[in-house]
Amino acid sequence: PDDWREFFPACEEKSSPIRMFTDNMKNERNVTKLIFIQYDVPVIRAEMVNDGRTVILKPRDSVKRGILHDGHEYTLQHMQFHFGSTDRPGAEHTINHIRYPMEVTFEIHK
Repeated sequence: PDDWREFFPACEEKSSPIRMFTDNMKNERNVTKLIFIQYDVPVIRAEMVNDGRTVILKPRDSVKRGILHDGHEYTLQHMQFHFGSTDRPGAEHTINHIRYPMEVTFEIHK
């Protein structure tokens, strides 16, 4: 959102969309690993909304999918698939100035 800095001042200008550059990336060996919980279980019931640019998929089954990081569990709320048309890329974020045709984001909450 445009008012991102008001709600999350520690993030400063580092809000979405993110511009990533592989020359600036580091391989950190001492980073706490993310443990993915039940992402291998197929979603058998879901709510899906397509607005022509984004498909939102909200699992509505009894499986609790999420991520465990540093002793904290985060639960998957929904997945967003951002896509474009044949002449326009759909990704919000860029890697080395390239905006790809599609990207997926996972919204997780503590």
